[in-house]
Amino acid sequence: MADRAKEEVLEDDEDQEEEDVAVERLDSWFLYVHVREKTITVSCGDASQRIKWLAHVAIGIFHPNI
Repeated sequence: MADRAKEEVLEDDEDQEEEDVAVERLDSWFLYVHVREKTITVSCGDASQRIKWLAHVAIGIFHPNI
């Protein structure tokens, strides 16, 4: 009986870990930036950066030699 209770607790812990991973994935923002004729996907993490940062990243991806 005690072994069965331990197994249920272990299963609950595994379920909780899966939920935590799902929550972490939701915390990452992806924005689509349009630069001239190209659409660029930028990963913004928790989206705490400024719009200026987003513009710099998009231009850097669009034209890497600048």
